[in-house]
Amino acid sequence: MMHKMKLNPEPFDLVRSNEKTLEIRLNDLKRQQIKVGDTIEFTKRPDLIEKIDVEVLDLLPCESFTELVEKSEMSDFGRPDNFNKNDFVKAMYDIYDKPDEEKWGVLGIKMKKRQI
Repeated sequence: MMHKMKLNPEPFDLVRSNEKTLEIRLNDLKRQQIKVGDTIEFTKRPDLIEKIDVEVLDLLPCESFTELVEKSEMSDFGRPDNFNKNDFVKAMYDIYDKPDEEKWGVLGIKMKKRQI
């Protein structure tokens, strides 16, 4: 199955360069449809012209951003391993609301870029 999601420029470029192998999303109804082996087409904001396809390798449901980040290596997110995990989690709240995190939980999507 093919899923479509948008990414900001920095994370998009990290996926394109194979530096980012773990995407974080709320585990909302749309994300609950994702299965291992599915394809996600990421489109780069703001122009929505560039696209990258990735294969879903694993799904990591968690109750919070903190739980997922603590279970993961920062390099999975395209960050240096010594990147401050607390700062990374705080940045998630610039994108997502705490009540939505509490309602839906969080989904880590392990992925690899599809070769064309």
